[in-house]
Amino acid sequence: FIMLRTITRAFTIAVLALLAPTAASAAVLSPLTGDVNCDGKVDITDVQQVIKGALGFPLDATLDADQDSVPDPCQGLEFSGGCEGGQIIKWTGSFWACAEDETGAVADETANQIAELLDKVQALEANQLSTEDVEDAIAGAITPLQAQLAELQTTLLGLKGKVAILEDTVSNLPTTAELAGAIAAATNALTTAMANVTNLVETSVASLQAQVDQNANSLASIESTPSAPVSEVTAYEPWNASILLSPISIYDKVYFLSFQAPSTGFYTNATIKTATGPYNHNAEFAGQVSVGIYGSATPAVPVEPLSNYPIQHIPSVKLGESVLVHATPTDIRGYVDFTFDTPVHLQANERYWFALTVHNEQNSSHKILMNFHADYNVVNGDVLEAMDSTWGELPEVAPDGNLMSFSERAVWFRISGQSAPAISNGGLPSSSRGPQR
Repeated sequence: FIMLRTITRAFTIAVLALLAPTAASAAVLSPLTGDVNCDGKVDITDVQQVIKGALGFPLDATLDADQDSVPDPCQGLEFSGGCEGGQIIKWTGSFWACAEDETGAVADETANQIAELLDKVQALEANQLSTEDVEDAIAGAITPLQAQLAELQTTLLGLKGKVAILEDTVSNLPTTAELAGAIAAATNALTTAMANVTNLVETSVASLQAQVDQNANSLASIESTPSAPVSEVTAYEPWNASILLSPISIYDKVYFLSFQAPSTGFYTNATIKTATGPYNHNAEFAGQVSVGIYGSATPAVPVEPLSNYPIQHIPSVKLGESVLVHATPTDIRGYVDFTFDTPVHLQANERYWFALTVHNEQNSSHKILMNFHADYNVVNGDVLEAMDSTWGELPEVAPDGNLMSFSERAVWFRISGQSAPAISNGGLPSSSRGPQR
């Protein structure tokens, strides 16, 4: 832009220099009046030479072969001055001399050419851009580009953040080996659990089959001795009911109390003792109380509800039960008697479990109150309780040992055989008392 401005100004100066000695004629003027290259006419070539001279450019080699800064056509020419009025210096063909000033079409054409040149110079001057204009134009073009660049930088930062999150997530994902190890561990645990369940079921079925075989043998013995005398089995109770302490709540879970049968024979009755004080839970009972006898088994896998105190024995299959239902509020304080649905045959000195569960509709906890023996050490595993509610129902097979916990609810109970069951031939079963412990 600075170069353009300089050239424009030089061009203006050249034109003005040509116009300075205004001539009315189109005849060629002397070099002092515009014919710079001494070719006998004033035209655009003379203007170009003036501009180049103003800019400090040397004459072109075609015009100044010897490069002495004097156009070759102008060398050796003589110029005369002191022309009279009405005369101007003119080219005679070989030198410059004073001659009459002529007017005509040639002069007018030259004047028109010069006017056009001036118009072009003025147009160039008007269309020139200042440094400030150029800077403003550049700034106007750069500003939106800068805004777009800032937006792209913000987007790039957001993408970098997302990439960092993805990289962190990927780094925290387990490897294929870790996943395979976890799957293998889960598979092994499932296999072990299935084996434990299978073992427990097989043990329970075997225990139940043994009880069935034992009962069948007893019945066969009864049928073969129809005249056997009537006798009673030895009743069992864990301790004297008079030494119990204050009441404890019995909820709608199953409580199992371990015992050893004192004699071999059929047990038909059971008794429990509820708290006798002014306890509304027992005085207005409406619901269900169930008692029963279960066989015993050894856990296939040791179960430790408390550390270093494994359960050595667990209940297995239900051998018999009795259910007491009161549809309306009933006072059940004191001794409550039950008769098993079918006589339960026990073998002297074998381990069994007495089971108890309640469901009292008269209170939100569905409980009753019973006195218990505080010296019954819970870690011995002789008293267990199921973790889940049964709503007063006894399951056919006791829960797995993993679903049991040690219990302090060592309540009093009593089982007995008041009479042997009748059979078709009128005979009665016999019983024998085993060694006492």
